[in-house]
Amino acid sequence: MSVLRRAEALAKASVSTEILIDKFYCDYDRHTSRLMDRLEDLITFRSLHHDLAGQSVYPADVEYTAPLGTGEAWDYVQDNKNAEVQRGYEGGEYKHFVWWRGQKVNFIDHMRGRTRLRREWHDEAGAVCKVEMMNADNKTEVIRYIRRDGTCYMEEIVDPGSGRVRGYRGQPPRRREPVLPRLRRSLRVLDARVRASGRRHPCHHLRVRNEA
Repeated sequence: MSVLRRAEALAKASVSTEILIDKFYCDYDRHTSRLMDRLEDLITFRSLHHDLAGQSVYPADVEYTAPLGTGEAWDYVQDNKNAEVQRGYEGGEYKHFVWWRGQKVNFIDHMRGRTRLRREWHDEAGAVCKVEMMNADNKTEVIRYIRRDGTCYMEEIVDPGSGRVRGYRGQPPRRREPVLPRLRRSLRVLDARVRASGRRHPCHHLRVRNEA
């Protein structure tokens, strides 16, 4: 919030500010839309992850579709203690652990018995935006960031023991200019962030390929 307060002070002096958000948030679009409704026109936001994915902010009236199983075989049971939790059964087999945030699904754990296979995070429209892949010990080993068309634009390779990110793999959007220059600038920001954190593998592991 201190960054935002400084930007508001600069706006009063007619100085424009672009605030770069480098962390991933599933609900980034919703928070940004709310802030833009009350902020000066001279303050703008830019998401590193939106740049990498080659996508813009959802409109405020985006249609929401709950990402739950459909059909007669699916049945969702409310948790007795937590109103935000449901468990989904397909044909009597436990498949989904669902965590709601308000009226929208925050994430779904995809289960095989009591084993969690992956956790899928959902955005403001109900689309998958991040997937955590689990190993046999139920620890995250790969995090995939997903575009709205279902393709992956970046992976984080995670040390299951410590939870630390060991490296990155990425793919650019399936478009040429003007997205690629923005993508390269965003990668440089990410590289600087990783180097500053002291991690062993900086983001030069990301290879930007120009796909037709």
